[in-house]
Amino acid sequence: MRKSVAATAFALATATSAYAADMPTKAPYYAPPVWSWTGLYAGAHAGYGWGSFSIPGVSGSSDMDGFLGGGQIGYNWQTGNLVFGVETDLSWGDISNKTSVSAGGVSFSETDKADWFGSVRGRIGYALNRNLLYFTGGWAWARGKVDVNVAVPSLGIGGAASSSATHSGWVLGGGWETVLTPNWTLAVEYQHVSFDTQNYFNTVPVDLDIDTVRLKVNYLFR
Repeated sequence: MRKSVAATAFALATATSAYAADMPTKAPYYAPPVWSWTGLYAGAHAGYGWGSFSIPGVSGSSDMDGFLGGGQIGYNWQTGNLVFGVETDLSWGDISNKTSVSAGGVSFSETDKADWFGSVRGRIGYALNRNLLYFTGGWAWARGKVDVNVAVPSLGIGGAASSSATHSGWVLGGGWETVLTPNWTLAVEYQHVSFDTQNYFNTVPVDLDIDTVRLKVNYLFR
C-alpha cells in the first residue's frame, strides 16, 4: 500500500514539473521612460494676428489683421510636473489696414501697419509627461508704420508721407505643447500684447495693441 501511494505521488510530481516546464514564459514589463522637458530648443512659427492703431482720447480706431511668421529660441527646466522656462521670439508679417476716401476731387489713403514685433518672456507650465500646458508673459516691442497718400487727379498733383515708430509694452499668453518625436514638439500659442503710446509725424500720438494665434514647431537639443 505504501509503495502504491509513493508511486502515485511521484507520478503526480513528475507530471506537474513537466507541465510547468512547457508553460510559456511571460515577458518582463518595462515602463516607458518619463519624458523630460529640460533643455535648449529652437524653432519656427506661423500664424494670424489682429490689432488696432488708435489715438488716445479719440473714438474709433484702425483695425488691422494679417499673417505672421518667425522664429523662437528658449530653455526649459523641469522639476516634478512643473516646468519653468525663458523664451524670445521675433515675427515678421503684414498686420495692416488700408483706408481710402475720395471727396470733392481729392483722394486720400492711409495704411497702418505693424511689420515686425518680438518678445522676451518667462514660461511656467504643468507637464503631463509628453504634454505641456503653460502660461507666458514678459516684455515686447514692435515697429508700427503709417503711410499717407493724397492726390488731386484733376490737377495732376499729389503727395505721400510716411512715419514709423518703435513701441514697447507687455505681453501675456498661454499655450499647449506636445511631443512629436524625441527631438520635435508642436505647440499652439495665444499672445496678447499691449504697447505704449508713440508719436507719428512728430505730433500724432498712437496706441498699438496686437493679438496673435500661432502654430510653433520646436527642435530639442538633446
